[in-house]
Parts: sequence; C-alpha cells; structure tokens
Amino acid sequence: MIPDIQTFEAAIAKTVDQGGGTFATDGTPFEPESGYAVGVGGIILDPATTGAFRLRHAFRQVHKDFGGNYVGTWLDEGQLYVDAVAYLWSDERDAAISLARSCNQLAIYDFAAGESITLADLEA
Repeated sequence: MIPDIQTFEAAIAKTVDQGGGTFATDGTPFEPESGYAVGVGGIILDPATTGAFRLRHAFRQVHKDFGGNYVGTWLDEGQLYVDAVAYLWSDERDAAISLARSCNQLAIYDFAAGESITLADLEA
C-alpha cells in the first residue's frame, strides 16, 4: 500500500515547524515519551525543492538502503537530512551515543528532553 501523500505533507510541515521529526516509514509521526533516536545513515536533500512526493521517495530509499522501522528528518544549515533511525530505550543512552559515533552522526535525539544531544558537546 502506498502511504497517503497528505501524510508526507504533514511530515514536511512538522519538519519545518520543529526543525525535524521522527516518523514510521509510512510517514506517520513516532513520538515516544522517552528513549533516543540515532541516525544510522541517510541522504541529504535541498529543502527548497523537496515536496511530499520527494520526501516519500526519500523515506523509501533510506529504509531500503539502511533498514530500520523509523526515519528521521533534520534541518541544519540549509540542508534537509533524511536518515534511517534506530530507536533505543531510555536506559541505553551510552549505547545510543556509541552507535551515533560509529555512524558518523553529529547528534542523537532525546525524546524525554525533547532536544538533540550534540556529540561534540559531550567531548568538551
């Protein structure tokens, strides 16, 4: 079944409004109360030229290439990052940080705090 394109329009709106988001591969929001999202690999898009159809294709592509049940979006310095995401439980912070480093990620997302944890800040 092809996910409804309106679901991806909502995903774009959430990404723009909040600077990013975590979604199931069908584009529906994934918003647990705790735990960590770690990007494991993905693609970079130009947000100015990314509509709902392109975002849906990107979700499919990162899911195909990197696996996982979730996809994360993140706006940073004029780029739209679309990553396959591993979800780790709230007691797995160290594992989330280790996984992020092994995947060359800049940050992880802490659902309980509602904010990103920048890995460079942890080294300071």
